[in-house]
Amino acid sequence: MRDRYQLRLLFERNRFYGTVNNLRSLEQKGLVAPTQATDEEVRVEWTITEAGRTALAKVEP
Repeated sequence: MRDRYQLRLLFERNRFYGTVNNLRSLEQKGLVAPTQATDEEVRVEWTITEAGRTALAKVEP
């Protein structure tokens, strides 16, 4: 899975990001979701979904 690094980061904790195309791609696959929270730089907070956790578990040792 080429997006494993991004999923691993979000597995550890929610994170704030500006516009990132690979997050939109992961969102369309149902693996991550925005939390609707923003920070002072108007970056959106993202979290991994249960589907994302399951997909990550399949490729992590």
